[in-house]
Amino acid sequence: MGRIDTASNGMDAYNMYRENQYDIILMDGRMPVMDGFEATQKIRDFEKEKALENPAVIIALTGSDTEHEMRACINSGMDACMVKPFRIQEFLEIVKDFN
Repeated sequence: MGRIDTASNGMDAYNMYRENQYDIILMDGRMPVMDGFEATQKIRDFEKEKALENPAVIIALTGSDTEHEMRACINSGMDACMVKPFRIQEFLEIVKDFN
């Protein structure tokens, strides 16, 4: 089993990714300092800059299931969205699609 780390804001999430290149990131869109949308865009830019062969799977965790919120997640570079609270089976189904 791999390790699990947590970040308290989007800037920390971005900096942690630069150091660790995680396989999967659960990203909240609304965070302090730097929101999850900007953090995701920065992660995607970093992956392109470094020509990483296996970019992270970024799954949005959101409290809203509106079309606007879901579109904002995908447009920022996230791969999928889950509404909080989510079920583990939903997470496993999403991750399975990226293997």
